[in-house]
Amino acid sequence: MIVSASRRTDIPRFFMDWMLNRLEEGYALVRNPVSRTQVSRVALGAGAVDCLAFWTKDPEPLLAQSARLERAAPAPYFVQFTLNAYGADVEAGLPRKAELVETFRELARVLGPERVVWRYSPILLGGPGGRYTEEHHLRYFETFARKLEGFTHACRLSFLDVYPKIAPRMQALGLFGVPEGRKAALALRLAEIGAAHGMEVGGCGDAALARAGLAGAGCIDAALVARVAGVDARAGSPAAPGACRCAPSVDIGTYDTCANGCVYCYANPGARRAGVEPGPPSPDGYPGKGAAGNGEGRAGGCAAPRGPGAARAGDGAAWRLARYDPAAPMLCDALRPGDVVTERAMPPLPKATLPLF
Repeated sequence: MIVSASRRTDIPRFFMDWMLNRLEEGYALVRNPVSRTQVSRVALGAGAVDCLAFWTKDPEPLLAQSARLERAAPAPYFVQFTLNAYGADVEAGLPRKAELVETFRELARVLGPERVVWRYSPILLGGPGGRYTEEHHLRYFETFARKLEGFTHACRLSFLDVYPKIAPRMQALGLFGVPEGRKAALALRLAEIGAAHGMEVGGCGDAALARAGLAGAGCIDAALVARVAGVDARAGSPAAPGACRCAPSVDIGTYDTCANGCVYCYANPGARRAGVEPGPPSPDGYPGKGAAGNGEGRAGGCAAPRGPGAARAGDGAAWRLARYDPAAPMLCDALRPGDVVTERAMPPLPKATLPLF
């Protein structure tokens, strides 16, 4: 089985100690986010895990503990690194883009470019003064692609989904999705830029990507899992255009715990954005001072994890973050009276047959 860590929160940035402890102890407890009294015991040993998929916007804590991770990991792993062209008005809690680019490059030096996937996601428009335009995305995407050339072979795109829980935030900031009739043309231009820098640009979950002729690749992509881990993670028949192509996985994260401060995030109940102002782009193609998580304009008042990689922005549910215990079997949570714990089935994946050419 593939373990996802995590679509629900940024484990590599904020909870890496917890993750490593779980791998070393060989299991984690995960609460069902819909049926709250149902808790799964997820085995994390070598006999149960075929591949680990990490999701993050700043893997510096993972990178700092990469030697311990190599010892503790029960199976091969790869990292999905989200790097977008937004300032603090949209992503309040992140380091400056130039720092993130260097972290990306260093991670690729340690793991190899095959095991680091660039996510440019989600693509949105608008914002104060209408700063986020299609031209803005094309300019910064090219800047990132040029600086990441040779450090990754794959980029995954997605467009903004305006979930009801984030709609008020989007409206308040004047942010909106790319019009349906413009998606394919924009995706094609981004794919052409990526190809010029040695990257296959693809994605799933949106028919516009298929209309643009992009590779139908999942976020947790079966072909990548086969190359990294040597197992066949394909599920059923080929997906229709616009369908999700991600390989099945078990997520071990907890919602409402991420402190990256991204206003578009579906995984947090809401972020306070008062006082956050965007900074102007700098001449080298990166958002300037004040445009990324450099200490300016951050929302506060949130109890957060402490130590390396601790939360540095006022997002996530404060009561959850306050309960973070790196030694606990469940992330920012604990068993309660009435909880029912069941062992999660983790059938091993078959060996992959890799193409000769």
